[in-house]
Amino acid sequence: MSPKKIALVAGREFMAAVTNKGFLIGLLIMPAMFALIVAVMPRLMTSNATVVRGDVAVIDLTGRVAPLLRESITPEAIRARLERNIARALNASGVSGDAAARTGAMARAIGPGSLRGLARSCRKPAGTWPARSSPR
Repeated sequence: MSPKKIALVAGREFMAAVTNKGFLIGLLIMPAMFALIVAVMPRLMTSNATVVRGDVAVIDLTGRVAPLLRESITPEAIRARLERNIARALNASGVSGDAAARTGAMARAIGPGSLRGLARSCRKPAGTWPARSSPR
């Protein structure tokens, strides 16, 4: 076959595929989906969580839990736990340098308003952090 006939057949096949209804729908839907994702995802990612306010009642018939709980929810105790968790995470990740200074600076930069949420997200029992398997 001559190249001219091959080009005619290829052109006809291309036009048959491009003018197909499914191809045209897909061609229009994909950019619309990407535009929708670009418009909606930032709003979904930054939506504010519902703030729960109120009082908590602790019924402690033994009298052993309430004093420990009262001590553990003070801002100083939360800050100390946060600093310990940051130092543990830095040590586990193998970051070199004075981790204590960085930990204190991070805790001060975070501020007391967001300490509770961060402390809640950083709670892990001691000894559960994975050990580094190989040196970096």
